[in-house]
Amino acid sequence: MHNRGAIDANSPWVVDLAELPRSPGTQRDLDREIRLAERWGSDVTWIDEGEPITIDGTLDSVLDGVFVSAGVKTTVAGECVRCLTPLSREVDTRIDELFLYPEAVTRAKEEGDEEAEELYRITDNYLDLEQVVRDAILGELPFSPLCREDCEGLCAECGIVLRDADEDHHHETIDPRWQALGALMSPQDGDEVDGAE
Repeated sequence: MHNRGAIDANSPWVVDLAELPRSPGTQRDLDREIRLAERWGSDVTWIDEGEPITIDGTLDSVLDGVFVSAGVKTTVAGECVRCLTPLSREVDTRIDELFLYPEAVTRAKEEGDEEAEELYRITDNYLDLEQVVRDAILGELPFSPLCREDCEGLCAECGIVLRDADEDHHHETIDPRWQALGALMSPQDGDEVDGAE
C-alpha cells in the first residue's frame, strides 16, 4: 500500500494541502528541490546521497483528491557494464498521479475495487511525493548502461579499456594443452643448437 502509516509533515517530500481548497478546478504551483537522504538505484546506476532532485509542476484539486502533474529532474551516476568507465547523465521525467482523499479510497473499496488499497492517498491533508518520484526516476535507469553502443569493453588478458588500446593490441595465447610440448621443443642449457654445444 502506498503511504502506509503516519506522514512526517516535516519531510521535504510531504506537501501540505492547507492552501489548496477542496474545490475541483483550483490549482497550486509545486516547486521544490530535495536533496536525497540516501542513495537510490542499483550497483550499476544510481542517484547519490545528497544529489538534488527538482520537482516543478502543479497540484490540481479534483473531485476525489489532488492530481499531481510535474517534471522531475536529477543527475544519475553509474558505470559502463562493459568497460567500467564512470558515467553521468541527466534524467528528465514526469509524474502524473492522482492522490485520493480517504473517503474516496473507502468508496472505491466498497464498490469492489480490489486495487483501491494500492492507490496513492492523502493523509491528514498531506500527500507524500517520495514513492511516486522514486518510481518515476528508477523507471528511467538503464539495467545495463553503456558509455556508447559500440563499447568493446576490457581486454580479457590485461584489463585495459579496448577503446584506449593501440590498434595492434593483442596477446600471444598458447593453448595450455600444448604448453608441455612447447617446453620439450625449447632448447635447454647444454643442448646442442645448430650443431654447436
